[in-house]
Amino acid sequence: MNAIQKSVLKRQTPKIAEGIIMNEDILSALLANEIFQSSMIDIIRAESTPTNRAYKMLELLPKRGPEAFSGFIDIIQKDYPWLATSLQSEVDHVSGSSKKTENILNDIRKKVRTFVHKQFGQSKKLAEKDKKLITNWMTDQITNERLRLQSISAR
Repeated sequence: MNAIQKSVLKRQTPKIAEGIIMNEDILSALLANEIFQSSMIDIIRAESTPTNRAYKMLELLPKRGPEAFSGFIDIIQKDYPWLATSLQSEVDHVSGSSKKTENILNDIRKKVRTFVHKQFGQSKKLAEKDKKLITNWMTDQITNERLRLQSISAR
């Protein structure tokens, strides 16, 4: 499971736990699709209520490898298509935003490197190491400010 999937799963945990009934059909499918081992299914079954079982399953799921998220989506698609769609949509949205952010960050780095080269490129007073430190610091400051502004506008 990648970082975006883990993040979405964590954010959506209360919604999933309240919206899903963790019954034998789902547990059997999780076992059959090798998302969980039988000992883990027993740990989930040991919880006292379906909601607690769902929370336990969601606690264990992120640790189950790269295919766990998509496998879980496939399993809940039949009985809980709105949850499956909601989770997948959020992953797709965040993934798209991550790519945009990465492109913006690369653009910022190029501009800062160009600026540092123009300002200090011929200077014997600054070592290459110092130029890289300046570039990294400026890039971090600009990136942090951009992310801060994005979070403010998202509210």
